[in-house]
Amino acid sequence: MTTLVTFGALTAYILLNVAVIVHFGVRGRSRRFFLHWISPVVGTAVLAYALANANPHAQILGAVWLLIGAAISAYWWWRRPSPSAADRQAATAAR
Repeated sequence: MTTLVTFGALTAYILLNVAVIVHFGVRGRSRRFFLHWISPVVGTAVLAYALANANPHAQILGAVWLLIGAAISAYWWWRRPSPSAADRQAATAAR
C-alpha cells in the first residue's frame, strides 16, 4: 500500500511539473526560463527516475488507476452541456 501511495505522489508531482510548463512556459510565454522550464524538466526527470525504479506491481496498479481517472475525466469533459446561445449572450454582455 505504501508503494502505491508513493507512486501516486510521484505521479502527482510529475503532472504538476507538466502543468507549470504548459501554463507558464507555453501559454504564458514566460521569460523566466529557469523557473518555468529548466526546474520543472529537471524535477520531472528526477521523479520519473524514482518512478521507474518503483515496485513493478505498484507501477501496474498505479498506471491502471491513472488510466481509469483519465477515462472518467474525458467522459465528463465531453458530456458537459454546451452553452446555449442565451448563455453566450449573457456572458458577452457581462464583459
